[in-house]
Amino acid sequence: MPDTQFDLIVIGGGPGGYVAAIRAAQLGMKVALVEREFLGGVCLNIGCIPSKALLKNASVVDTFRNAKDFGITVEKFTPDYAAAVARSRTVSNRLVKGVEFLMKNGNDVITYREAILMRELPSPIVIVGAGPIGMEFAYVYHSYGADVTVIGMLPHLLPREDTEVSVELEKAM
Repeated sequence: MPDTQFDLIVIGGGPGGYVAAIRAAQLGMKVALVEREFLGGVCLNIGCIPSKALLKNASVVDTFRNAKDFGITVEKFTPDYAAAVARSRTVSNRLVKGVEFLMKNGNDVITYREAILMRELPSPIVIVGAGPIGMEFAYVYHSYGADVTVIGMLPHLLPREDTEVSVELEKAM
């Protein structure tokens, strides 16, 4: 590709880089995204996202371990760390696939302004942002049968709400 010309070259495919590349493409620029190792960044691939998944598993293990404190008897309990790691990789990989999908389809990126006026159900759809607008669209689209993936950078959905609210929403989603 030595003779290819770009309006913008974004170095780094982390959350800042891939979002910048998508936005530039939305604005009509010819964009190249250069990423050495992890599309979606370290956090998404081997950092905060998989570690939060492991923390959730550890919380469930502790809940089972202390089940009698809640009036629950658990006859046999065997935590499986390898399964927890596998689950954390599944969570991370699902989100990475969402970013990959966005990179392959930069021309199909819309904002909430276009989304609110669409008459056809988008499916599959990746929603970037787990704030109120993103979660409202995720709920509506999923209720109508769309395959929805939500990508958020922070540890919880609706990160500006009380943690208890976010955790309950995550259980429901």
